Amino acid sequence: MPRLISERSYDDITYKAEGGRKDSSGSFSPFTFLCISLVLTLMGLVSLYSASYAKAVDLGLPHYWFFMRQAIVAAVSLAVGAVFTLIPRSALERGYLLFIPLSLALLVLQLIPGFSYGTSLVIGGYRIIQAPSVALLGIIFTVSCLLPEKDEAERRGLKIVLSSLFTALLLVLSLLAGGISWYLLSSVLTLLLLRRRSVGKIPLLLVLLFMLVTGGALPMLFPTLLSPLFSSVLPVSDPSLYDAALTASVNAIADGGIAGLGLGSSVYKLGVLPSPESQFIFSVFVEELGLAGASFVVLMFVLFLIIGIRTSKRGMGMEREKSASLAFGLTLMVVLKALCNMLYVSGLLPLPGILMPFFSYSLSEEAMTILSSVMLYRLVYMMGREAHEAS
Repeated sequence: MPRLISERSYDDITYKAEGGRKDSSGSFSPFTFLCISLVLTLMGLVSLYSASYAKAVDLGLPHYWFFMRQAIVAAVSLAVGAVFTLIPRSALERGYLLFIPLSLALLVLQLIPGFSYGTSLVIGGYRIIQAPSVALLGIIFTVSCLLPEKDEAERRGLKIVLSSLFTALLLVLSLLAGGISWYLLSSVLTLLLLRRRSVGKIPLLLVLLFMLVTGGALPMLFPTLLSPLFSSVLPVSDPSLYDAALTASVNAIADGGIAGLGLGSSVYKLGVLPSPESQFIFSVFVEELGLAGASFVVLMFVLFLIIGIRTSKRGMGMEREKSASLAFGLTLMVVLKALCNMLYVSGLLPLPGILMPFFSYSLSEEAMTILSSVMLYRLVYMMGREAHEAS
């Protein structure tokens, strides 16, 4: 028998609010969000195999080497992430107790000579993780969950001091460990999160001033922090200003045209692009599937963004400020990473080093992306259920 309206799931795109009016500020259904995340993950794995098999063979490895490792990490991350779907919202909001010390420890360790290679933390000769990427989670949980709400009186002053101190430390260490690319991404995310938490204009201006001073002073002491800006310069119309890798990336995208050359038919992955499986995987993807494939990926990330923002808006309407801010931050972290990578490989944004979520080969980044998506899924589910029960 068909279910009664009162028994239907809260997963509808719109839901009935007080007075019978429709309020579309809620999230799409958790199932829709899950499908989008799985589509991006599967597309990323297929694209990774296509972009990496030639490089794997050249290195004397099995043709599926990059793909298989990434697929295993994705499967394990999904299994571990299933645990997050069982924890209550209050426990998720206390995630700063894990991510703040973890972020600080990884950033400090990466600054020790012998423990870093580029923007990655290296232990025993193996690249373990990009510490600045983990620091983004630390910033999200610090601003979203450690910063007190307006009506929160208990230890309010202490929480404000601690959240300000930890955020400043994470920003400075991200600049030292990751360079200007990660610092700018972290700064933009921090400002947007503070705005979501309704921080006043004066504190917001002070934070912005701190970011400008830090971003200007530290590169004067350590000029290498600005080196990524000098390796790729605007405008796009003059390819001679680019290094060889970025020039090849732009040309690969141009050669893709509307429909692309076909899956597996990329030419630039055959020794022209230095890292077709990681930094420039989106260039290979567009070369093979063209503007049509790129548009579909962009659409998936736009839907990912819409779901996260609507979930955050629903949480704010329910006065779940911390959960709402957490959903906002997790959403922006994934989408801004994707945007930075797509703009960089297209020659529009001189900020290298940020990998494409769901696509680029990086075991740590794949795990972080999936776990972040699982946490966001949990918030989508809980916000929808609580709103349905309250209506």
